Amino acid sequence: MTTRRQRGPASATTAKAHFQATLGKVPAAVETLARHAPAALQGYLAFRAYVHEVPPQGSLDAATRELLFVALDVVEGHVEAAKAHAEQALKAGATVEAIAQALVIAMMVSGIHTWSMWGHEVVEHAAKVAARAGRRGKRR
Repeated sequence: MTTRRQRGPASATTAKAHFQATLGKVPAAVETLARHAPAALQGYLAFRAYVHEVPPQGSLDAATRELLFVALDVVEGHVEAAKAHAEQALKAGATVEAIAQALVIAMMVSGIHTWSMWGHEVVEHAAKVAARAGRRGKRR
């Protein structure tokens, strides 16, 4: 039995470096994708490259983009991803209060369970990260 070798425009090392730079870590799901479906990972990276463009090429600043990721990850129940994006939002200049507001908006649209199951946990995580950094993550 032969296996088809999958190729992509960049190496798994490049892909992992991208996630480290944009998310602060390489998710286990990405590690698995790199090992077993590298061509799919390369396609996903092309998609992410567009999403991570900032002005003037992209339309959203990094803090706003990360707040969207936080809210959408919470709505989908991806609490660890939401925490990682909350950290990136803080680094990009968002405040803990902005993260909380984004999650309250998610609660309005998706229901109170988004707050009670995951949202509050993400806000508390962001508050701890900001406190360790000695700031609230003031937004410009």
